Amino acid sequence: KLFSGKFDDDYAKSVQRIGMIHSKIGLDPSWYIGAYSFILGDMYKIVARHYSSRLNPAAAQEKTGRILRAINQCAMLDMDMAISIYLQENKRQYDEKLNSLATNFEGSVSSVVSGVASASTELEASANSL
Repeated sequence: KLFSGKFDDDYAKSVQRIGMIHSKIGLDPSWYIGAYSFILGDMYKIVARHYSSRLNPAAAQEKTGRILRAINQCAMLDMDMAISIYLQENKRQYDEKLNSLATNFEGSVSSVVSGVASASTELEASANSL
């Protein structure tokens, strides 16, 4: 989908799925970037070999440069989108976990305060009867 040149809703949904899955399995973005580096290296070699020309080297170099720029821009766009989604999902999960901890803590503190208030009332009643 990435190198089809169609950056439509279908592509965006695909990238979103990838980012979400990477977040779910805890795949650090450095692995994603590393994989792209490996793949891009091979793609650059293929393009350089395919578009070489002894008859018109300047035109071949120009075409090779345009293709390599396009490949690089596609890869960078894809990485940016997938990693952004990964980071957003991690933040959402972190915020959700933090809210859950805060709610549980609030419930625990509330029951402790309620117990202290009850004990205080009993202590006051005992002090009054003494």
